[in-house]
Amino acid sequence: VMGDRWFSFGITRVRNSAKSGTKVVADFEMIRHTSGDNKVAMITPSASIYKDFAAPGEKSFPYVGVGVGLTYFDYKLRNGARYDSVNRLGQSASLMACYVFDGKFVVSARYNISPSYDGYGFSGLTLSAGFGFLRF
Repeated sequence: VMGDRWFSFGITRVRNSAKSGTKVVADFEMIRHTSGDNKVAMITPSASIYKDFAAPGEKSFPYVGVGVGLTYFDYKLRNGARYDSVNRLGQSASLMACYVFDGKFVVSARYNISPSYDGYGFSGLTLSAGFGFLRF
């Protein structure tokens, strides 16, 4: 109903060096798309566990993660004569593979897993790039 290209915006922590063990990081993603009368918005706060694959202190390194959270769904979809307008809260999960360059820039592939509602599937792959611009 909506096509395969969507807009998303996210906030998470970009680590400036590899760490040993696993780390828990909170993140936030907003995904939205409009196609004619059809509109979808999803807001997804989650907690993710990451595992780095490099010696501690390395500035460029790959890592993988798994996350769980909640998603607020707001959609208005028309499919033929059927029209669904829904606001609901549901569970979500994600699997991700990422690479940090020089402790500042990150690229990632993330598969978001969400339940299907009203016959519509909301799971999908997100390819993203980010830049760490604040240091704490």
